Amino acid sequence: MRVREVCDGGETRPARMRRAAATALFVASFAVAAPAAHAQPACEDISGEWAVTVTLGPGTQEVALTIEQAECVISGLVVGDNETPFEDGTVDESSFSFTTTVSAEGQSIDIEWLGTVEGDAMSGSLTVGAQAAGEFSGTRGG
Repeated sequence: MRVREVCDGGETRPARMRRAAATALFVASFAVAAPAAHAQPACEDISGEWAVTVTLGPGTQEVALTIEQAECVISGLVVGDNETPFEDGTVDESSFSFTTTVSAEGQSIDIEWLGTVEGDAMSGSLTVGAQAAGEFSGTRGG
């Protein structure tokens, strides 16, 4: 005759072990599935040092662009004639945008940068205030 060992709560040891194994399996399957349910939108990594040529009207200017990225949010610094920081830029797949603000003749002027990245090359357009539009292109690490 077999004697069944009864654990706390009135369950036999084999029944309690089966319940514990099922609970562990459920928890493990949820942990694997959870990241997929809350996946962030895909965005290209555009962080780094960029050598950029800006064309505005008949003139061009070489600037250094430093981009730091946390998930799909970018911040950084544009260095040309002066240093202009930016924050809260965004990356959506391979497209990006950010705004810098410069002071000229006592006025603040916003410059909106819109571009795309393909590998270590970027290109796009910029709008200076409401008056001028230009283009830019650059290479990472250059």
